[in-house]
Amino acid sequence: MQHCPHCDFSTPYPYSLDCHIKTVHSGIKDRVCEMCGYATAHPHALAVHIQSAHSAERRMHCPHESCPYAAYTKQALRSHVRAVHDKVKDKVCDVCGYATMHAHALRGHLMSKHGVVAAKNSGGRGRVARKRELKNCDLCSYSTLYDGCLMRHKAKQHQDLVN
Repeated sequence: MQHCPHCDFSTPYPYSLDCHIKTVHSGIKDRVCEMCGYATAHPHALAVHIQSAHSAERRMHCPHESCPYAAYTKQALRSHVRAVHDKVKDKVCDVCGYATMHAHALRGHLMSKHGVVAAKNSGGRGRVARKRELKNCDLCSYSTLYDGCLMRHKAKQHQDLVN
């Protein structure tokens, strides 16, 4: 078993450990798409990207008759059907009950509404969350993690009251 010297990540494959260290700890993404600049450390991820983003060939078509969607991967087709046709909202906020179809939307909600930054546990055993202080608008119920966003909000939404 290969173990990361920086975190709890482990894998039986030396190449996977190298990719993990390059991507997670060094931020190196040396496999670059020549068509759009997408970058990754994983050759397989680049191949899937090129096929799914730039190839006219889409192997799997949506089973809903009136839908023209087609995907290169089974996972992309499953995600499409669940999100667009089944409208499954299985990503739920533990704090307030907000529900969404997409994990990235839930992460954004947790950050913007509750100040919780969730990071994938490098050992693959769930998520580690840390609470950050929200900056609240003193003129309405808007809140954010970032001073710059709060300043932009006030300038745009309360321009007649600010300054």
